[in-house]
Amino acid sequence: ATPAQAKTRDGLKALFAPPDDQAVDALGHLVLRNLLDHVDQIHWARCQTSEPRYADERGRVLLLGDAASGFFPMLTQGSAQAIEDAVVTFAVLLAALDADSVRSLPAAAKLVETARSDRRALAAALSKEHAHHMIQGGQ
Repeated sequence: ATPAQAKTRDGLKALFAPPDDQAVDALGHLVLRNLLDHVDQIHWARCQTSEPRYADERGRVLLLGDAASGFFPMLTQGSAQAIEDAVVTFAVLLAALDADSVRSLPAAAKLVETARSDRRALAAALSKEHAHHMIQGGQ
């Protein structure tokens, strides 16, 4: 949950305004001023992540993008990971079909998971690192 203090004008200013106001350009001042002036109109959504899973419980649906794993909403990782998942899935399935080596969706999902696990873990870690102001206690 977003800390209550972060949802206030002072809390947002502490999070988003640099210590030296001179370091912010005109556009930065405009964005910050509008954020602070409309603090009462901000929608505060719950933020959570999920462990990657590339197939549903029955193994009949291949999951990609946000359906495969939720990220903190930072660094455009929802769309980026969906594109990467699609590209890797296409390559994995094409290679498997050419080799006639995968005969089930769960087996294909496992190949995609293996191919994507390191990159997805890195993206998740970077998103979490950049979401420090959204996480209770900054962790």
